[in-house]
Amino acid sequence: MTVGVHRLNVLAQKKSELHREIIEAWKFFEDVVENIEEAIAVFDKKGEKVYENRQMKKIKPQVQDYWLKLKKEQRPVPIKELKVNKGYFTGWITPLYHEGRFDGAIVSLTEITDLIRARQELESSMNEKEILLREIHHRVKNNLQVIISLLNLQASKADKKTRKVLLGAQNRIKTMAMIHDAIYEEGMEVDMQTYVKRLVHNLKGRYKLYNTNFKINCKVKFNLETAMPLAHLLNELLTKFIKNVPPTKLGIEVKEYNGGYQLIISSNRAPTAGGGG
Repeated sequence: MTVGVHRLNVLAQKKSELHREIIEAWKFFEDVVENIEEAIAVFDKKGEKVYENRQMKKIKPQVQDYWLKLKKEQRPVPIKELKVNKGYFTGWITPLYHEGRFDGAIVSLTEITDLIRARQELESSMNEKEILLREIHHRVKNNLQVIISLLNLQASKADKKTRKVLLGAQNRIKTMAMIHDAIYEEGMEVDMQTYVKRLVHNLKGRYKLYNTNFKINCKVKFNLETAMPLAHLLNELLTKFIKNVPPTKLGIEVKEYNGGYQLIISSNRAPTAGGGG
């Protein structure tokens, strides 16, 4: 009998110690989870909330849609940008399993209000800069057009030799205007394939190249510092090739070569000497 009582006392003592350890573990868990900045909640398998920390009680988010998606897909579901009152939160809703069966979910949310507001301010600033760039573009475009018109007006009243010089200058300014349009439309890099097609279209109209077949292979992009001088070079070379006796075939190619780029203009006729413009 004495041995039995002793064993009961030992078991009672172990039970008391285990109970105390459980209480201490729960208190530690509660102290940690209750005082972190993240909002945390636990749901049972029916979607009923069984626990939420201080932060979750404070914000009271609506996560029903995420719960339904979790139930359907049986995998963690990201909560990318949840708006709660005037704040924004991101996080996850993660399934919980017991003995291989779905047993509920845990929701964890982190506030990202400052990041969202910073992004909105940045987007607003970018929009303002876009409006300013658009205004600058229109002013530059209008100024170039005025110069082109003035040159055209002067050319109509000039002698043959002067007219030739004025129309050559006008053509070069049109080249600048096309590069400016390309930069505005495409960003800080110019698609040379698109630009060369525009340049060829302009030259076709100016020199009436109805019988010239152009083959263009310029699938590269350059910044303004490279595109602008290349555009002028192309304008000068193509004008030399087609000004007097236009070829029936004319190839234009820009390709990578020895760590740089190579411009190739091929024709079934040699250019006529002295044909600037």
